[in-house]
Amino acid sequence: MTTIVDKIVENPTIEQVKEVLGFQIHERPLFSHDPLTGGIKESNKKTTYRFTSDQNGNMAYVDLGEVGKGYQIVQNDRFIEKCVQPLLDTEMVSLQGVGSLYQGGTVFTQMKLTELEPVPGDVYRCYVMAFNSNDGSGGIGFLSGTERVFCRNTYRSAMHHKASQILSARHTKNVEVSLDLIREALDLVNGGFIATMEQLKRLSKICIENEEQVKKVVKVAFSQKSLDDGTFAAETSTGRKPRVYEDVLNLFHNGQGQD
Repeated sequence: MTTIVDKIVENPTIEQVKEVLGFQIHERPLFSHDPLTGGIKESNKKTTYRFTSDQNGNMAYVDLGEVGKGYQIVQNDRFIEKCVQPLLDTEMVSLQGVGSLYQGGTVFTQMKLTELEPVPGDVYRCYVMAFNSNDGSGGIGFLSGTERVFCRNTYRSAMHHKASQILSARHTKNVEVSLDLIREALDLVNGGFIATMEQLKRLSKICIENEEQVKKVVKVAFSQKSLDDGTFAAETSTGRKPRVYEDVLNLFHNGQGQD
């Protein structure tokens, strides 16, 4: 079986997006042995696959994954047309990356949606990533978050990050109708991100000047019991239960940006 390495391009042009995702997805039925008749019968699943060239330049195919009979393929060119190009047409986003992972079983295009700086030097970026699974491992849709994706690890991290907002649809016969509704919802996601930035700006104007003020803030934020025994949080990777006041005080003196 031919193995295809991941292909990722950062800051691509739309032409490079089309080049990276320039392959078709195909499907074929799966068959199983019938123990009663001894014959072969079609199963209730099918498999998706793609063609490629092996190291000798010969045509080969790569199995991507098993999917249900009702699975509706969304080809890469259609994915670009429905999920990527409409956002680019708004001129409110810029391309940040495109990738084909797991031999083409997962594809994505990431765009920068918003960049805000609540305080000088502290820049927050909101990215929107259009994604599609061609192997049955997930759906098709958009992810909004602050994490830049440039490999498998960062892709998985972004998809599972608690701050990420995912709007997706299953690969059914109505998948393209769902995508239109999902894309409209992205405006709400971006609006929420901007609202969060406004809150950060207000917080940045509050000045904590000494350790006594730190202690007052900590007492308001946490119960006395949690301050005494650290039960507000799980143990850290070192096995130590965090001590709220001591940890916050350390950040007050040594945290990023405190200089």
